[in-house]
Amino acid sequence: MSRKRTSTWFTLGLTVVAVLVVAGLLFNGNVSAQAPEVAQPQALSSGFDPVPNLQGDNPPPPVAPVDHGKFEILQQEFATPQDLTKACLSCHVDAATQVQHTTHWTWKFVNETTGQTLGKKNLINNFCVATSSNEPRCTSCHVGYGWEDDTFDFTVQENVDCLVCHDTTGDYFKPATTAGMPDPELDLSVIAQNVGKTSRETCGACHFYGGGGDEVKHGDLDSSLVDP
Repeated sequence: MSRKRTSTWFTLGLTVVAVLVVAGLLFNGNVSAQAPEVAQPQALSSGFDPVPNLQGDNPPPPVAPVDHGKFEILQQEFATPQDLTKACLSCHVDAATQVQHTTHWTWKFVNETTGQTLGKKNLINNFCVATSSNEPRCTSCHVGYGWEDDTFDFTVQENVDCLVCHDTTGDYFKPATTAGMPDPELDLSVIAQNVGKTSRETCGACHFYGGGGDEVKHGDLDSSLVDP
């Protein structure tokens, strides 16, 4: 091949490479310019704001636990667990309303795509069959008191069980067939004076022992998760 023809092919090759490089830069720039913005978090359907970004320069300081043993309103003998809830709500005025907007309270939700009302309140369960007609047994793990049948009033705030999620003594206990009512032998005043943040233990009291025993109903949930 002559030197002239070699030079021509070399020049043509450089031209093609240059065209491809320029085209690539233009393409990438165009894609970047048209890339959609990252979606911002939306408020939850329950009406609560999304979790705030705590990674800024001035995150809020940790909140010190409150010694509930100092509150005189909790230093009394409670005739019913509902009376205790009333005492709690005298300070935590919005707590019951917040709980009553969760699936932990309603045991149901509306599928936004189909409009169907779903949830274990009204569906056949793959392990325990169904809540309907078995309320006193199933609702032993409800975050409320007295759900005995389909007449249960979900709007009554004093039926919200504060202790089931906030007990720190490890003594709080709801027998299996009492529709969520606590063991009558418990000293509710002592437990109320020792409430605190929720924990794996409080969640696991229901979720680890569903179906009557440790890891019986849920093969991936058991007491080993208290300290995984």
